[in-house]
Amino acid sequence: MFQELKLSSGEIKSVIISIILISVIFSYNDRNLQFAWNSWLNNLLLAFSITSIIILIYIIGIKFSSFKQGNLSTFSCMDLKADYLRAFIAFILMLISNGLLYFTPIYSLKHEKIRKLGQRYEKEKEFEIALSLFSGLFLVLILLLLFNFFNIQLGILISVWFLAWNLVPIASSSGTDLFFLSRPLYFFSICFFPLTIILTLVLPSLLSLILSLIFAAVVFIYYFFKVESGIK
Repeated sequence: MFQELKLSSGEIKSVIISIILISVIFSYNDRNLQFAWNSWLNNLLLAFSITSIIILIYIIGIKFSSFKQGNLSTFSCMDLKADYLRAFIAFILMLISNGLLYFTPIYSLKHEKIRKLGQRYEKEKEFEIALSLFSGLFLVLILLLLFNFFNIQLGILISVWFLAWNLVPIASSSGTDLFFLSRPLYFFSICFFPLTIILTLVLPSLLSLILSLIFAAVVFIYYFFKVESGIK
């Protein structure tokens, strides 16, 4: 199993590039009135550490779920011209906002539906891939709750922006694949993740998760039976 979850040399390179770029984006403005190298470098190292944890947990969640369902997901960054464009946009937004706008989807995920004996329907396979993406995002949400518990503000900031961009169906974000592979799960996600984050501002984390899960489940059921069932 662990052999299947290992990152290829290309994926390792992509992960390192993604971590470095996102770390620079989040550490560009260290919120100090005067620039000091020591403060900025400490902020960069903290951003690097937190970003490394978030991205690796995100990838492991997706790969493990994909592997268990007989699928294959591959992480890549700077392999396509579009990747360079997204990185350019990220740095432009960083500069014009003085480090207050963060564009994180500078990577891409490729999914392969592996055919095997007893292959299920195509729609079911698409849902499995969407579920794998949800699994990765859910683990990032758990990290966010831990950062909140330990009051690690930079961890909260990076996690929130990472989740937010991965729920927007643009570029190569998980939101794009979720939307096209399983709209019911997509609408469940855009209810569940933001609501959990908002509720944790006033409620305990576990209660926030439960209430958000109930509300998102109602949305999922309503959308599936009232809207999706009419799509042929």
